Parts: sequence; C-alpha cells; structure tokens
Amino acid sequence: MIPYRPPQAVRELPVIDVGCLAGGSGRACREAAAAVRRACLDTGFFYVANHGIEAEVIAAQFAASRRFFALPQADKLALDQARSPYKRGYEPPGRQVLDDGSPADLKESFRFGPTPTAGHPYAQRRLPTYGPSQWPDALPGMRDVMERYLAEMTRLGDGVLSLVARSLELEPAFFAGFYRHPMATVRLLRYPPQPAGQHGNLLGAGAHTDWGGITILAQDEVGGLEVCNVAGEWVSARPIPGTFVVNLGEMLGRWTNERYRSNLHRVRNARPDVDRYSAAFFYDPEYDARIECLPSCLAPGETPRHPACTSGEHIAAMHRRTTGTAKAAA
Repeated sequence: MIPYRPPQAVRELPVIDVGCLAGGSGRACREAAAAVRRACLDTGFFYVANHGIEAEVIAAQFAASRRFFALPQADKLALDQARSPYKRGYEPPGRQVLDDGSPADLKESFRFGPTPTAGHPYAQRRLPTYGPSQWPDALPGMRDVMERYLAEMTRLGDGVLSLVARSLELEPAFFAGFYRHPMATVRLLRYPPQPAGQHGNLLGAGAHTDWGGITILAQDEVGGLEVCNVAGEWVSARPIPGTFVVNLGEMLGRWTNERYRSNLHRVRNARPDVDRYSAAFFYDPEYDARIECLPSCLAPGETPRHPACTSGEHIAAMHRRTTGTAKAAA
C-alpha cells in the first residue's frame, strides 16, 4: 500500500542517478526508485543523471533544431502542423496559450514522432500521434538525427517507467503492457528573449501540466524552466550538464489517485540576448490503454478520484476542454 503523504515544499529538484538501468545492482535500483518516489510525491519533477545517452546524440539534436528554426519562415510554414491530421510539423509563434487569460506563448515549435509500420494496430485509424511526420527538404539529414534521438529517448523512457513502477512497489515491467504501441512524440522548441517593457503575463510557455505519462526534457544552457512547489513558489529547474529533466503527466496522477503529482510548470527566457532551445519527449500510454486507480494507491475506505478511462479518451477530453484557447501539454 502506498500511503498518502503531504508533499514537501522543496526548493531544489533532486538529481537521481539512474545508472542502474544499464545493469546495476538491485540495491542501486532500489535506491533510485526510492528517490523517484520522494520526487513524485513532492513535485513530480526530477533530474536523471548517468542515463547512458551519448552526449553527441544530444548535441546533434540541438544543432539540427537550431538549423531548422533558422530556416526562412516560408519554409517552416510549408510544414505547418495544422495541415497534419497527426499534429506533426511546425507551430509558429502566437498559436498556443497555455496559461488562461495570458497572452499567447512566446515560442515556436516542431513536432515529430515514429512512423507506424503497415501492420501497426493503429495505423489505419488516423489517430493523433500515429502517423507520418513532416520533414524539411532543405535539411535532408534532420530526419536521421531526430529519429536516432527519438529511439534513445524511448529507451530511456522505458527505463524511467521501470523505476516509477518500482517506486510504487510494482514489478519493473508493470507499465510495459500499457506501452506496447505508445503515443510518443518529440517537440523541439525555440524561445526568444522576453521583450523589454512587456505588458501582462507574457511567458515563453504559460503555467500548465502535461497530459500523458512522462515527459523527458533536454534543455540548453540558457535556462528558464520553473516548477511550482506545494507552497506556491516557482522553483528554477536550472540546466545541469549531463542530465535530463523528467516530469509526470496527468495519467500518473490518475493511476496513483493523485499521490504522484502532475505539476504546474512554465518557461520564462529571462536572458535578454539569446534564444532558449529545448526538446520535450512526451511518452504516453497507447491510445486504448485503460487508466484506472492502482489498488496499491487506494487505502481502505478511499475511493478513486477519477473514473477509469482510456489513454485516448483522456487526451481527447483535454483537447475538448481547451478548445478555443489552444491550451495543450507542451
């Protein structure tokens, strides 16, 4: 049984060594899982270090991202994700509002994901995130770089989920059955500097929670990611070389009866002279996966806070709830 514990008002996000995922000792994995559990109870955010992703893979992703966003606007708009039934491609500045009542987010993005094979069970259903990505003709090597990065993120995502399962006193492979055909996307992001003399709550990305399973974020040296702790304070998730930032989506909250937190976060590029680049890997259960409260997260006499639903139903409900504001997990 996972008892309820009030979250702590942390002011530094923990750095967790996940080297055990490469075959470390059982003790190392137990220690990592215990650290993951504390982080998930408090903020739902933590760094992972010793993760096994080669530095050159990460650097190549950032280099390709910078080349893409430096393309002429007409070339980027030719890949407008509004033309894709799978929500893949380019999203120009001013299209998304993550914080209700605030100006449009000050960012642009590019979204891609794996292409289902002919025998993929979701290939013919034209569902969001299951379909081909759009790639720029002007950057012929970009696809190879990004698909390698996606493969590495998927491997790391499976490892992080195994630690989350351990932290819930479940078998390490517990979540694998929900991720046989995952909804997996990478969103490349560019945040320009905040303009001087701005009016209103203009942010690179307004305060929001992510909708799905887990998010793994690579951020450059500029910084600007902030996480809200239980005291309502914004904690800086400063860049730490050699790490990724992991955060939980709302489905982990549903699974754990809100013991594990899908937390508010935002982005503010406070540097006056440089752009901020990041890459968010969204790793969500497959569309038909059933999400319901885990028995180990339900105390005697306690009832689930959310009804059971499928992963796809939850994502669709979030889209309906935010229609008209363009608010979405990012």
